[in-house]
Amino acid sequence: MVQSIEFNINLPTPLNISTPDMLFNMEETAYACSVPSSKEMYAKNMGDLPLEVKRIEVSGSECGLDGFMAHTCKGFSLEPGDSTKLLISYQSDFSAAMVHGDLELGLTSGILVIPMKACLPLYMFNLCKKNSILDAVEEIICSSPCHFPFMFLIYLVAYFLK
Repeated sequence: MVQSIEFNINLPTPLNISTPDMLFNMEETAYACSVPSSKEMYAKNMGDLPLEVKRIEVSGSECGLDGFMAHTCKGFSLEPGDSTKLLISYQSDFSAAMVHGDLELGLTSGILVIPMKACLPLYMFNLCKKNSILDAVEEIICSSPCHFPFMFLIYLVAYFLK
């Protein structure tokens, strides 16, 4: 029986932040920070009677909350000995380096609560948070009707900082 679900997230490969091609590194970092972490679990009826899961929630919300997502939200029934796959994922919004939640399986006999925790190393949290802020600023600037002067100014600043 699963006691808890933990997502210990790391960047897939070490990123070389000091290389001259910063645009490539920013794209590589953005991709690495946007990949969700997934756990595949199997629910198996080990008893002698049919088992009915009426609903699946994350911390009281249908399907997902705070970055946690149950990809199978609807209930299911299992005959004795049968099993089914459950996919749970976590996608950080980089508001915290550690997030807690609960996977809640609503059974006919009550609610089975499985605690979940997602942890990001501090270096990854800081890198991805900085990258998400830069993405938000870029989106604001690029959506503005007068974005050309801002882009030119950013280009000049980047040129002189080399």
